[in-house]
Amino acid sequence: MKFMKSRLSLSIACVAGALLTNAAFAELRQHEAHVHGHAILNAAQEGKEVELSFEIPAMDMVGFEHQPETQAQKDKIEAIHELLEQGQKVVSFNDAARCQFEHAKIESALLAEEEHADHHDKHDEHHDEEHAHEDHDHKDHDHDEHDHEKHEGHSEFEITYHFECEQPSQLTELTVLLFKQAPSLQEIDASWFGEAVKKSELTPNSASMTLR
Repeated sequence: MKFMKSRLSLSIACVAGALLTNAAFAELRQHEAHVHGHAILNAAQEGKEVELSFEIPAMDMVGFEHQPETQAQKDKIEAIHELLEQGQKVVSFNDAARCQFEHAKIESALLAEEEHADHHDKHDEHHDEEHAHEDHDHKDHDHDEHDHEKHEGHSEFEITYHFECEQPSQLTELTVLLFKQAPSLQEIDASWFGEAVKKSELTPNSASMTLR
């Protein structure tokens, strides 16, 4: 199974970047992901396995791109994180294909705040440890703050979903449900790599693409 997932990921990267150098492809993806209201979706199918990769501006998901400064902003990030972990609420396929969501991977500089908070909670629990250890934690804290400064400015959510479809030969349509959760999102440049290669511009009024 791990080999299959690796091949799917490699398929997405290889096809999408075939005409560009690695540096140019990375720069292009970064530029496109930073256009507010605009997201990117690459998806690949191999047998029963389907993998989808989204890049979505943080502005469209949570309304800001900096590290959260208020409890309301922290709560917003947590709520969106929980939503995005449920792939069946973000993407759907036609019923005949009988696709089941398996797992998700979500990455964003904004999510580092949750990890940072966890770090401080653990530090408080071990408040009575040796002074040398506290000095080490202080250096880690400074390093974390430096990382936060580096992430100021543009931020995005990078999301990978894995589905398994019991009837892959019946897989004919993909629908993105994300427009309902992200009202400021206006378009998604979607690419599908399967038996056929398909490209489509998805919008709130046209959120489905034909896969065959």
